[in-house]
Amino acid sequence: MDDASLTTGPAWANAFGIDCFAWVTAHENKHQVQFNAFWPSGWLSAQDSDHDLLPDSLEPNYMPGRPYDPTTSTTYPDTVGYGQNPIPDFEDIDMRSQISPYNVDQLWKNGSADVEDWASPGKNTKNRY
Repeated sequence: MDDASLTTGPAWANAFGIDCFAWVTAHENKHQVQFNAFWPSGWLSAQDSDHDLLPDSLEPNYMPGRPYDPTTSTTYPDTVGYGQNPIPDFEDIDMRSQISPYNVDQLWKNGSADVEDWASPGKNTKNRY
């Protein structure tokens, strides 16, 4: 989990410390929730031509105004600071659902756990982040 406290980007308002950890764990949980919703009986290769874990039938209309191409697992360039360009479609969907103009699933609010952050370094230690 060390990496989770160091991962950040514009989509998460350049969070650091405990906020990074919270964003990463919430983001990974969102993948699990979406995977279970997309594939309630398990993933089916025949319904996912590009093997990006998004059903071909949902890709063109899943995000309003942002169609994904079911023939490629990387439809768009990374403009949210994910760090992989082009960005994988399943990551693009998760990252964009957390930011404007979509804002369908705000996973975390930076600063929500500042008083609990006693890691070393943390937001309450002598050598703070």
